[in-house]
Amino acid sequence: MSFNYLIEIDEIDTGILVREGGAYAFHAVDARVQALDGAVFPSAPAAERAVRRFLRERAGPRPVRWAGTPRREIGDWAGSMLSGATPGLVAAPHGR
Repeated sequence: MSFNYLIEIDEIDTGILVREGGAYAFHAVDARVQALDGAVFPSAPAAERAVRRFLRERAGPRPVRWAGTPRREIGDWAGSMLSGATPGLVAAPHGR
């Protein structure tokens, strides 16, 4: 029976936990958490909490996700730049 666990934060593999006796050793897979490599935790949930806390405190803000934002074609950006409009902003039609 295997006692290895993958820790995934925001859909990114960050490390592997390997059970050693009654504890879990963390092995970093993501360079952002390399400082935690070799750390030992009493449980898998404790390790995941520590990794989340580490990323929140030391790695700065999470990247902004633009889910739901429509894709723009290169021509859209070029046209808005040539017309003097601010890229990403769309003027609403009058009367709305």
